[in-house]
Amino acid sequence: MTKILVGLLAMVPFVGLILAAWIISIQANNNYIGHLERAATANTIEIAKTELSVSVTYLKNNKMTDGYTSAIYRTPDEDVGYWYKNLDASLAGLNAAAARTEMSELERSNILLKLRETLQGHGSEGTYVIHPDGISRYPNNGLWSFFFTVTGVLALVGFILVTIGLNE
Repeated sequence: MTKILVGLLAMVPFVGLILAAWIISIQANNNYIGHLERAATANTIEIAKTELSVSVTYLKNNKMTDGYTSAIYRTPDEDVGYWYKNLDASLAGLNAAAARTEMSELERSNILLKLRETLQGHGSEGTYVIHPDGISRYPNNGLWSFFFTVTGVLALVGFILVTIGLNE
């Protein structure tokens, strides 16, 4: 019985870390990723500008404008600087478009279409907002990886202890 109890207690930190990662993922969606999705699907330049501005401002205020989300090696899809610069350039384009007094409906539509193509990707599971993998844990991705590794090993040991305890 002791092995089962110790084993279950060893699994708790891993479960807690998974819950914490889930919570910060929800916060990222509420603070900036959800606004990127709204900007991508906006029907007017003004709405798109407002939504994109929320995301860009949040990223800037939280110093999420440079670096990589990877903990061990760098790949282009984890480049926060490139992603941020792309968003900032899109916002500048929307600001310039909103300042124009004369614009045809075709020009407005093309601007919104370009924004949608910048912000959204398409995959086997449908449309998604483009962002670096692991952005919700940025800039502490290395620390998160370390804790996931440590608690994962601890959870594995706990699972083994529970299995041994149940077979005794």
